[in-house]
Amino acid sequence: LAKKTKVFTIPSIEVTSKNNIDILGYFYNTQDLIDFWRKEIKKRVRRNRFFNLNRTTLNVNGIISRIREYGGVSALTHPFLPKIFIVFKNPKDSSFLLTRKKFINKVDIVEFHPHMIDYFSNFQDRITRLKKPMITGSDSHNVSTFKAFTGVRTFDRDEFLEAILKKKNIIL
Repeated sequence: LAKKTKVFTIPSIEVTSKNNIDILGYFYNTQDLIDFWRKEIKKRVRRNRFFNLNRTTLNVNGIISRIREYGGVSALTHPFLPKIFIVFKNPKDSSFLLTRKKFINKVDIVEFHPHMIDYFSNFQDRITRLKKPMITGSDSHNVSTFKAFTGVRTFDRDEFLEAILKKKNIIL
């Protein structure tokens, strides 16, 4: 896409742990993402009857450490979703939300789901207190939830990721 247009892209993947926690991996180059997928994830993806969500046999720590081995940056997706959205993941697991929160300190970045902006007005306060970089927009699965973007003043992939890690980005 980036070669055919002037769109700025970052190689990335969403991987689901064995206990249904989604982790995003952002990479500085496409080859690292391809190697990560082929060597670490592809052989560990579980069969899924409904959707291919890249659910793996790895735990969250395993996913995060493998992303870092390939020079990538890890992000926890929408950790403060209300229970109504969590039921889809695993309705028998009442500790799901608490499980997600305990991984916030392990990842590099926290991503919140764009359609939750209006629902959780205090989300940014929570993340600020945790002193974690925050992003949005990357995990939208359709146009209707694409309400916000992560902005950085650069057209360079490395500078973009580094600015986020240094909390020099803005949410638009």
